[in-house]
Amino acid sequence: ECCSGLQSCLGHWHGSGAESYKCYQTCGASPAPGPAPDPCTASGSDPYASGHKVECCSGLQSCLGHWHGSGAESYKCYQTCGASPAPGPAPDPCTASGSDPYASGHKVECCSGLQ
Repeated sequence: ECCSGLQSCLGHWHGSGAESYKCYQTCGASPAPGPAPDPCTASGSDPYASGHKVECCSGLQSCLGHWHGSGAESYKCYQTCGASPAPGPAPDPCTASGSDPYASGHKVECCSGLQ
């Protein structure tokens, strides 16, 4: 479910041939080869979620940890990287416009003002 003013658009967003949903203001008749790269990755988000690295936003660093409880390590952007991650992953704060609300394996609500 997308935030208010956005539509759930089905497309080939990751270049893998598999279709998935992303939230956009409008869905084109045929999806573009992929969304324009995000300028940076927000705090608490995976810089590789798009299939390629998107640098962390200013003041953040890419931290390797066990964020999803699966035992596999992955990256997230935070102001500081702790010596060891917290016992359980904190929920992602929100899904930004143009991002997949299910990219983490569970639904992450859209950021304020989006749906």
